[in-house]
Amino acid sequence: MINLLGEVKLSDWIQIALLCVAAAALFWTALELREQVRSRDFENYLLLWDKYTEAWRRFGNAKEDDRFFEFVELMDLLDASCNFYNNGILRRSTREMVGGYLTGILPDIFDDPTKQEMLIKSIEDRDTFSEIVKFARRARLDGTDGFVALIESGARLESGSANAPSPKLADAHVVPARIVSVDALTGFRLNVVWTDGTNSRVDLSELVDDSRHFASFATNPSAFQTVSVVGSGTGIGWQNGLDISAVTLVRLAKSASAI
Repeated sequence: MINLLGEVKLSDWIQIALLCVAAAALFWTALELREQVRSRDFENYLLLWDKYTEAWRRFGNAKEDDRFFEFVELMDLLDASCNFYNNGILRRSTREMVGGYLTGILPDIFDDPTKQEMLIKSIEDRDTFSEIVKFARRARLDGTDGFVALIESGARLESGSANAPSPKLADAHVVPARIVSVDALTGFRLNVVWTDGTNSRVDLSELVDDSRHFASFATNPSAFQTVSVVGSGTGIGWQNGLDISAVTLVRLAKSASAI
């Protein structure tokens, strides 16, 4: 009887020990996975922060002729960030950082008279900066109603009349989802292929002539040939660090076709 009880107790202890080992293994695996997630999250945090810093630096240092272009690039970045936040693409600390950053910076933009003028010029239709509007309304940011009014005003001006009806969806200049490829052509022109199968010919010669940043291509035309798709199709960039968002490419293509 005693030996039988002893054997039973020993087998129980063995099973308990095995369960403890398995639990410990699961615990350490979970910790390791958590650290990997934190590491990726921190990398995303740093990447976005670098993007914000660079966009504001370029806008702040831009000459008068370049300021509107750099402002549109900045707003496109903020609109994309709002899109990531609104649709739950961002996670953990990156989401908290982006939410806090947008909550702090957007009211300042809404309230700045100089930026308001550039905002009106950048409006193409009532869907322009729609993700910023969505974020601002959810966060109940100061100045949201005024920002929406600016978009309404800019959309009416773009349509050609202060009393014109809202642009139809078919007339809206919607940005294709992603860029598939980009090729440099002669004369500082680009051929951009989108995921919907369409092509855009974008002439950057005026930008090269007028922009302090892009003027480097005039002295080194071969550098223009290094253009490639960046940001998983959300923009293009060159080896010298210059880049242009997909939204701006559509605007440039539209401006050229309107001439």
